[in-house]
Amino acid sequence: MYEIDVTKVTDKIEEEGKALIIYAFTSVGGAVLTFFCTLAYLNQNLPLAIVLTTVIVFILLAAILTYSFNWVHEMTLVLAVIMLLLANYLVISGSVEGAGPYFSFLIATLMVLSLGPYLAVVFILLYLGSQTYFLTSDFAFVYPYPPSHVLRIIVGQTALLFMICTSEWVRRHSYYQMQLSSESHFKIAVTDALTGITNLSVLSNTLKNGSRRTPLAL
Repeated sequence: MYEIDVTKVTDKIEEEGKALIIYAFTSVGGAVLTFFCTLAYLNQNLPLAIVLTTVIVFILLAAILTYSFNWVHEMTLVLAVIMLLLANYLVISGSVEGAGPYFSFLIATLMVLSLGPYLAVVFILLYLGSQTYFLTSDFAFVYPYPPSHVLRIIVGQTALLFMICTSEWVRRHSYYQMQLSSESHFKIAVTDALTGITNLSVLSNTLKNGSRRTPLAL
């Protein structure tokens, strides 16, 4: 009897989506990061320039490994860790005159989209937890945001990231249900309702298309 492995179909589509995010982040994100890295060097902001240069090297390497060896899942996790660290750095350091949180929103969003809903929850908790700890502390390297600004950053990012994570869960769950429905309809179309075996139309197509490749015996 003909069957469709729904999990494999869904996972294959998700893998292609993750690879697309890696390539998009490498091309578009790499260009943007290169621009800001150049500005950081020109403004003699060496810590930010060094961080951005390191990130650019890592994302280029991740894209090359993904393309060469199809290490989609491994490189997705690597890039998610890089995005987690970079987004936290931008918020904690303030980037340029406190503008870091605005750029970190986009990076954290890509992090969630690349991971999927379940693993993303762990990264979101790590991201928000470390961010809250540093922003509410008195460390010298933390940008001096006003208290009201700190609250807006934490609440805003919490709401945004969990909303995106929820929408990703709904999307993946809905797609999985659609695949189950398609599998059910496919089984009905190719099997005999009384006996449960492959029907005559499928057998005829198999004999017509496969007889030249596979020896058949009755």
